[in-house]
Amino acid sequence: MFMDRSPNHHSPIQESSMYDVLPRSTLVSMACCATGSTREYDQLLPQQLSTMKENQQYTCWNSEAHTSSQVNLQTGMLAVKLALNRLHHKLAAEGFSQIFQLTATFFLSLGRIKEVVVEARTIVNCTNSNKKDDNMSALPNCTIDIKEHIQLNDSKLVKKADMVSKHNSVLQEVAFEKFTPGSIIIFRVTLEPRSHEKLGALRSHLIQFSPHIMSKLTLADMNVLLYHCDAEEREDGRGCYNIPSWLPLNYGGLQGLMSVLAEIRPKNDLGHPLCDNLRQGDWMMDYVSNRLLAKEGALGEVGHWFQAMFGYLKHIPRYLAVFKCMSSFVQNGSSLVKQLALGSVQMCGVDHSWAMPTISPHLKDVQYSFNEVTKEEQCFVSLAAGLPHFCAGVFRCWGRDTFISLRGLLLLTGRYLEARNIILAFAGTLHHGLIPNLLGSGTNVRYNCRDSVWWWLQCIQEYCTLVADGVSILKCPVKRMYPNISEQKPYGAGEQPLYDVIQEVMQRHIHGIQFRETNPGPQLDSNMTDEGFNVEAAVDQTTGFISGGNRFNCGTWMDKMGESERAHNKGIPATPRDGSAVEIVGLCKSTVRWIVKLHNNGHFPYAAVNIRRGGQTYSESYAKWDLKIQENFEKKFYIPHDPKDYEGKQPELVHKRGIYKDSFGSSSPWCDYQLRTNFPIAMVVAAFRYLMVLLQAHYCTPVPLTLHPPKCHPSLVPPVVPRLVE
Repeated sequence: MFMDRSPNHHSPIQESSMYDVLPRSTLVSMACCATGSTREYDQLLPQQLSTMKENQQYTCWNSEAHTSSQVNLQTGMLAVKLALNRLHHKLAAEGFSQIFQLTATFFLSLGRIKEVVVEARTIVNCTNSNKKDDNMSALPNCTIDIKEHIQLNDSKLVKKADMVSKHNSVLQEVAFEKFTPGSIIIFRVTLEPRSHEKLGALRSHLIQFSPHIMSKLTLADMNVLLYHCDAEEREDGRGCYNIPSWLPLNYGGLQGLMSVLAEIRPKNDLGHPLCDNLRQGDWMMDYVSNRLLAKEGALGEVGHWFQAMFGYLKHIPRYLAVFKCMSSFVQNGSSLVKQLALGSVQMCGVDHSWAMPTISPHLKDVQYSFNEVTKEEQCFVSLAAGLPHFCAGVFRCWGRDTFISLRGLLLLTGRYLEARNIILAFAGTLHHGLIPNLLGSGTNVRYNCRDSVWWWLQCIQEYCTLVADGVSILKCPVKRMYPNISEQKPYGAGEQPLYDVIQEVMQRHIHGIQFRETNPGPQLDSNMTDEGFNVEAAVDQTTGFISGGNRFNCGTWMDKMGESERAHNKGIPATPRDGSAVEIVGLCKSTVRWIVKLHNNGHFPYAAVNIRRGGQTYSESYAKWDLKIQENFEKKFYIPHDPKDYEGKQPELVHKRGIYKDSFGSSSPWCDYQLRTNFPIAMVVAAFRYLMVLLQAHYCTPVPLTLHPPKCHPSLVPPVVPRLVE
């Protein structure tokens, strides 16, 4: 219950002003809940009934009394409270739930004022004094003048002014001529016939909105309709809408509005700057429609639809067609799954200024767009590395960021064609056995990370697993940018199936990767030292681990380079991770295990890689490589609780036991012994099947959970052995 008085024993009349009582009670009566008061407050008594005095009594009630010694509806504001309570009941019964407090000199009615429901004012009589006694018989020193259900011309508080034209509508202006402190007024407003007609048209358009327009939009179109941060909007020569005296919207698309409305609705904050901007003019609606009218095709049609709704549209159903384009996992998922799936629409978009490298024209279902210059060009989405700073230009696409997120954004949402195109586009940029860290639209490519190629391989594995006939991607033609590592050739100079590109990755790592970045120096990276431009990666033939990098470059996730000369960390990575990084070892294990399975099922033609050693060449099978990682992972990465079980050469660096180290073989040995957030990646990609076996053994059989591997097929046993379950 919402009360119009405080719960203590002090009267609000004593603490504030007699003029505050009536407006306070009126606002409380408008609340969408049960409301309450006390009789002495409604009688406008300056004191409240004390719970400490048992002999206090209320003044006698007599509805027919004509003397001031008894209480009736003419006492205090009892008559007003009766009128307000009747209105409160009516509003609740008819489903009203919103209130907006207005304090102004003029009031513009968006329709015709039919009547004044209630008007009242507080009249203070300073000559009367209150009598105080134990019977609560003191009488107020003010009266309330009230009128109900009168015409605007009969009001004593406001004056009907001229009709004014605003927002293409004729509005009734009301002047608060004698609206003194302690006054209230409630209008009943009805829409004009013309407005009723437009509401009918609005309902008709809303009915047609989804099937006739939204069904034509692709998810790439949805990216433009719903999202596009300021940097992306400026690529089209605009920018996000700026709300005066507040902030610019986060997105140029509808999500920019919906994010703010989501904060306004729960609080019913009709005084928010966004609402004020909508009341003051049509600029925001013009922005919404005009940015879409500038587009072609289905987006232009949506722009025309918004233009038809001009002046009325305040809310739209923003997800009408989005989920229908996604997988059953999303369509039948929880509201959380649906909200997360919208990230796919948010981060994946098409724009010519940061277009992906082209893929083979021999592929089916390649999308094309047309322009006045090239007439025809491939058109498919790319993933923004982050909003708003990494979403446009050469800094939009990063290999590591793309393939860490591709499974969740595209595969689980059912966007298989777009996932395929991105996988093949990056395959075409393979160079030195690596895919780019920074794609740079395919022209400003930078190959300076060791892990992105392994995330790429993991996504190909996920594609083959999650997509019907997904293994067919292995035979898709790849349009190589660097068919030979010694020279760059035009696109199309060489095409080969994806499985050959995968084999090249594995072969290059076995041989060892060693090169210097193109055009090194401050123009490429103003913070990196000269040694940092040297890129190295190879397979440790003893352990099977991928190893590489040096202490002056950032080749893995968590790759922040130091930039401060004052702090003496310029050119020194904040998190040096050279050697064998735990997540790369896990990703490599996942890949070689998968290749073994592919080969056994006839989907991958290579069973081994060739190794040159001592002037001779011999082959090593993927099965042997897989087993080698299996046998060494626990020995090299796990720090056991018992010091006697540890085989490490520098036990003095151990500061935490029962953990998995962040790296192995770092040039700065202390880095190896850190507990970092990278090891769960190895758990996810390499240990998932094993953990499932353990859980099955634990919950489906009476035997206790063992710390030793259960007897199962070797393909089910990943490198991370049971201590991970601890």
